[in-house]
Amino acid sequence: MLVSAIMSDKELLKQLEPINGVFGFLQQDGKLDNFGSLSLVTMNTMFPFVNILSEEFDEIKAVMDKTPLESERRFLGERSTL
Repeated sequence: MLVSAIMSDKELLKQLEPINGVFGFLQQDGKLDNFGSLSLVTMNTMFPFVNILSEEFDEIKAVMDKTPLESERRFLGERSTL
């Protein structure tokens, strides 16, 4: 999943921020312009200053598995009103 999609979802971001400091880094001005089109795995591989441990990736995956993205939550909400 692209970093830009993760960073645009404030509810998801609140859950991910405590796992690794990269999410705070990406909120700094201009950082998303530079890294938004990459995945977290790509960033972790390409840039030594992004240090996401395998255990943290497991935590990130667990959060993302249980928390749909904002667009999915909106769709599910609209669907439930039908």
